[in-house]
Amino acid sequence: MNMDGRTPPRSSLLPTALANSLQPHAVHLWWINLEAESAGLEWRGMLSEEERQRAERFVFEADRRRFTCAHLALRAILADYLEMAPADIQLETGVHGKPRLTTASMPADGGKLYFNLSHSHERALLAITEAGEIGVDVERIRPLDNLDELGRACFSRRERMLRDAALDQLADDPQRDRLLSAELRSFFTLWTRKEALLKGLGEGLLPSLEAFDTEAMAAGWTLRNLEKWPGYAAAFAVQTTGIIDVQFQEWL
Repeated sequence: MNMDGRTPPRSSLLPTALANSLQPHAVHLWWINLEAESAGLEWRGMLSEEERQRAERFVFEADRRRFTCAHLALRAILADYLEMAPADIQLETGVHGKPRLTTASMPADGGKLYFNLSHSHERALLAITEAGEIGVDVERIRPLDNLDELGRACFSRRERMLRDAALDQLADDPQRDRLLSAELRSFFTLWTRKEALLKGLGEGLLPSLEAFDTEAMAAGWTLRNLEKWPGYAAAFAVQTTGIIDVQFQEWL
């Protein structure tokens, strides 16, 4: 619903409907471009009061715009799956703040729809599934200070060993920039995998990320890393060990 109360036509928001093709063991991944001028900011009235308040808390306009565009896309896409107006979708949070649909907004057939949203810089990733709880993470690959120290704080001993083994293959590369780039990509590849699982589990901030070994804690889950945009790392984790049919769709 826009600012004067009208509901936007679905075709003006959703490029291709996939709701009818969502099978029990499918994961639909929506890649969302937050840079696009057609991101639909004129429909910001679809957001809930709580979402608008969260947007206003951002100090910088760019961050406010990105948050708004990501959540408008979330509502517009969910609306197609749920066959209801975007503004009518009711969201709530779990114990540790993970967003979810309220019982009133769940599919009319009695099924459950799980989703998770992540955004970084000008990109967002939304996952939707009926298979089980899901978590996603996308991160812009960017320079980080004290990369080794961050690695020790964020990754388990086994995770650091796997990372170091992969980097050893480039240790003798005369192009130092290539090694630095590989170090950053390796860090964000491991980080998005860990963060996706943590979000899927609905965990809040842990006292020690080092003590959380992603693979050891992933029993009953399927984890996958994703490569879509140059300069970004992404991953998803879904609570099932069955065969997952992953379908990709672009928003804007």
